[in-house]
Amino acid sequence: MSRYRRKKLFRFKLKKNTVYTIFTILLIGSGTLVALSFFQNGTALDFIKTLVLEKFGFGGVFLPIVLIAFSFLFIRIKASFTRPNVSFGLLLSYICVLAMTQSGYVGEQIWNNFSSLVSPFGAFIILIGMFFIGLIVLFNTSIDEIFKLFGFLFKKISNIGNLFRGGKTKPVFVQ
Repeated sequence: MSRYRRKKLFRFKLKKNTVYTIFTILLIGSGTLVALSFFQNGTALDFIKTLVLEKFGFGGVFLPIVLIAFSFLFIRIKASFTRPNVSFGLLLSYICVLAMTQSGYVGEQIWNNFSSLVSPFGAFIILIGMFFIGLIVLFNTSIDEIFKLFGFLFKKISNIGNLFRGGKTKPVFVQ
């Protein structure tokens, strides 16, 4: 008993780099279209703007940045901003901000899912933690470096505060 197999008319096989290039162009193009929809007028751009604002709320303004950051994953350029930690850290932080502010349909749904699993206060604490994890992944840093940065910033801000309060300052010229 022989089996009948239909022959394919043509084989459509692309190289791996060609597929990466197509994804890169699509992501950069969609990010550019979303960005243009906020600054230009036109029927298609107005439709994109209303769709993005409906789904992402005010966070839709930052959607082009996330899309373009993900396009860098497919580019074979050796640069610090093309690493996966930048894209995934940015995406995690973006999603957490959407959820904490309940911005758009996506933010509301994420918030509702978290707040139904735990209380709204617990959801906020979890999302704040995930936001900071996203920032740590984005900047590829550790928690001790972040505390050092906060200590440095606190010291500089307190020095500026002393200037305004009339605190002691070092004399510029010695007489």
